[in-house]
Amino acid sequence: MLDKFWESLGGDLAGEWLRRAFSPPFLFYLSGLGFYILRYGWQPLWQQLLSRSVVEQIALLVLLLIGLILSALLSAQWRFSFLRWMEGYWPWPLLSLEPLFIAWQQKRLQAAEQRLNRLPDTQTAALTRQRAALEVFQHYFPSEIHEICPTRLGNILRAGETAPAQKYGLDACVCWPRLWPLLPESLRDDLTAVRSRLLTLAELWGMGLLSLVWVVWSWWALPLALLWMWMAYHLALPVAMAYADLIESAFDLYRLSLYDALGWSRPQKDEDEIAQGRALTEFLWRGTSERAVEYPNP
Repeated sequence: MLDKFWESLGGDLAGEWLRRAFSPPFLFYLSGLGFYILRYGWQPLWQQLLSRSVVEQIALLVLLLIGLILSALLSAQWRFSFLRWMEGYWPWPLLSLEPLFIAWQQKRLQAAEQRLNRLPDTQTAALTRQRAALEVFQHYFPSEIHEICPTRLGNILRAGETAPAQKYGLDACVCWPRLWPLLPESLRDDLTAVRSRLLTLAELWGMGLLSLVWVVWSWWALPLALLWMWMAYHLALPVAMAYADLIESAFDLYRLSLYDALGWSRPQKDEDEIAQGRALTEFLWRGTSERAVEYPNP
């Protein structure tokens, strides 16, 4: 019995080690090794390895594995920062570029709206696909022009965050921590899985950004890093759409559970929901309310 326990524990630990070792930092170091070999050749490294004893080679391998795992743990702490950069929340040196990129995103949205309005009413397969593509493009933009972000990814996530306030008066940033425990487990699992995928792609994008340092060994590192970042960014776009849809769906389906859990009366009419949602948001954020709240007697 104990043998099976230790065997399963060892298998789990080995799987965790491999998962940590072959994470996005592994690709970063692998690309650096490739550019080093491109610059100096593989013979110096090979000779250095062969000159070591077997014990030293094993020790180097263990140290390499530990270094990869520590790099993966450190890189995971930067996932959210990398995602924020992809959204357009840039550090100080790039802040001057933000208005230019926001204006570009606004022009893209206006151009899509104009193209959609110019489409004829005739129903053909090509026009239907074109109309659907333009409507999807518009859908993943914030409804307010001042909410537009500098990047497409940022606009997708911002659209999911602002939709509950637009439809129900509920600020997603304020209400989400209170709504989360009320969601069914299946929806929470889906949200967790999609967000994990999004953060992993953000980490992959960040490793592509850091791989620019390998230009010290080869100028080929520059186009490779740009291609790397471009691919990771575009892979993240559909994942961000799924995440935004899940957030919006959570409010669509379970927002009234938030009223019930807090003891607030549910909105009785559609035209009253936005005002009541704003009042609930104000209460959750600041603890204040314009009028006294009467809690129902259970």
